[in-house]
Amino acid sequence: MEEAIGDRKATPPLVSDTTKPMKLEELKDFEGKSDSKESLDKESVDTSTNRDNEENSSQDYDLSVLCSPPSPRPLLAKSYKKRRKREIDYADLTKKVKKELRESSRALEAKIEDLYKKKLVVLEHDLRIKRENEYKHKVHENITKTTMQIAQLYNWPEEKVKKALEENFNKVYGG
Repeated sequence: MEEAIGDRKATPPLVSDTTKPMKLEELKDFEGKSDSKESLDKESVDTSTNRDNEENSSQDYDLSVLCSPPSPRPLLAKSYKKRRKREIDYADLTKKVKKELRESSRALEAKIEDLYKKKLVVLEHDLRIKRENEYKHKVHENITKTTMQIAQLYNWPEEKVKKALEENFNKVYGG
């Protein structure tokens, strides 16, 4: 049972540390293993360190390339200028379109406001006429009631009552 536990301790972890190169982890694992495997491990360690040295020198070269200033590229500069010019043209176009939209919306608002004012004037006129007609109708009703009361009080004949009602109607409605 202790052998099984010892074997578990010697096995490398399932998740490796990505911040360190893989070869260093292998070196640490090889140090923890038994002496019988040391001869094989030393050979693999030597080859892995040689590979590490080669990779480090190539990485240094890659870093020097990355740190050096970019070489001039005339084709990219032309395309950049064209793209920049198109972007400026689009920006100018959007400004013009926004300006035209603002102006047209202002013109539309002014037209709508004028239409509302005209409609308001018409509605006010219609309301005034309606109120005048209602007033005339009430006046006519009141005059008719008083005429009928006077006719009953003085026993007027029907012709005289009809004539008085027609006169009152013409006075009120102007006919």
